[in-house]
Amino acid sequence: MNEIAKKISLIILVLIISAPLFALDFQGIIFADYYGEIEPSTNYENLRGRLYFQPGLSGSLFNYSMDFVLSANLFYDPIGDPDLIVPENILREAYISVPFDNFDLSLGQKIVSPGMVDVFSPLNIVNGEYAYKLSLDDPYNGKRADLLAQIQYYPNFDNSIELVYVPFPRPDYEPTNPINMNYPGIIDIDILFNSDPYMLDNAHSFFLTYNHISPGFDLQLNYAYYTEQTPSFNTENLTSGALLTGDVESIYTRNQTLGGAYGTSFGGIALVEEVAFNMTKDLPGDKIGIRNSDITINSQITKDFQVELSCR
Repeated sequence: MNEIAKKISLIILVLIISAPLFALDFQGIIFADYYGEIEPSTNYENLRGRLYFQPGLSGSLFNYSMDFVLSANLFYDPIGDPDLIVPENILREAYISVPFDNFDLSLGQKIVSPGMVDVFSPLNIVNGEYAYKLSLDDPYNGKRADLLAQIQYYPNFDNSIELVYVPFPRPDYEPTNPINMNYPGIIDIDILFNSDPYMLDNAHSFFLTYNHISPGFDLQLNYAYYTEQTPSFNTENLTSGALLTGDVESIYTRNQTLGGAYGTSFGGIALVEEVAFNMTKDLPGDKIGIRNSDITINSQITKDFQVELSCR
């Protein structure tokens, strides 16, 4: 972790020293949070008390012909586990973007968020989850960026077509210690999790998005052919009988998702509707351990209220 911190510090130092040569913007987010839990049958439990810092650098190079973004995640948690962020999650984003006449090209480690709703979008499937989050919507480490190539084509002002290619997707980040399920006389199973940082055995994910923006409504259409970042489980090694025994291994399957989003506003109210059909390896729904295919509909209604306060 010290070596990674030194490399990030060196990059930041070089950028600061070179600031007169290009446009540079530095920003940072710092906050502290606390989470606890209480259940009817248990005592109060401290879950997390985190001091978080997210530094970021962005700017333009070569007379604004290339943009870059570099950001990191850092936190210290004296209550939860782990107390420090693991090294592989320190680098948040690091990518360059090159604008052309009617399209943009981005290369590097980047977070891409299709869909229109703010929380739980079924279309937001490009990046894997950071499964340690506790809040409803954690924008600071809820997603992990992937190394990708992104092309955004603009045929006119109202429409755009976006293609994202992820050569080696990253799985959801979650605990990978083996779990033993033992009920005497019934089952004795070990659940083994894959701890590889990249899904090399089932590589190459593609995401295609069409966007339309107009004064009356916004429209988005999505298609994805990708490796599911949330693991399924291979149960073929289980032996059945009087006692169910064996190992269950986590695997990553290839999915297809077809969907879209529609957004409009009326009377100061913003309405967004999303629908997604997710077709998994288990289309019939008869394979134990493999995620079932599903259809998800998500609605979001937003209303802003203005409150004026005056002090005398």
